[in-house]
Amino acid sequence: MLLTRECEYALRILRALKDGNMQQIKNISETQHIPKPFVFKVVKKLNNAGILDTRRGAGGGCILAKPLDAVTLYEVVNAVGVRVVYECIKNNATCVHNVRGECSIHHTLQGLQNTTDQYMHNKTIAEIVF
Repeated sequence: MLLTRECEYALRILRALKDGNMQQIKNISETQHIPKPFVFKVVKKLNNAGILDTRRGAGGGCILAKPLDAVTLYEVVNAVGVRVVYECIKNNATCVHNVRGECSIHHTLQGLQNTTDQYMHNKTIAEIVF
């Protein structure tokens, strides 16, 4: 699977933060219809990737670490999800059918992956959640 539920949640969380204001997890959960434990989980991953900043305590929450036009779909997917179309093309994956580099299926899937990666590199989150 290329995109996971976490990827969808990440995009919805970023949509909730698009105005640049600090938002509490509870508010994001309610407005984006994402279970609160998943908001915490995804926010942590986005924070670790440098896409969000989080603050604890009274008045805390999360806020964008950089503008959405500076964040690509590729970055978000890498931060929270699986970005390969099929297992055999993961980095360092062993494909028993492609041991000599002769598997046409592997090459086709690799081409699809390359095209998908290029698209995600060129698509900013600002374009998606406007």
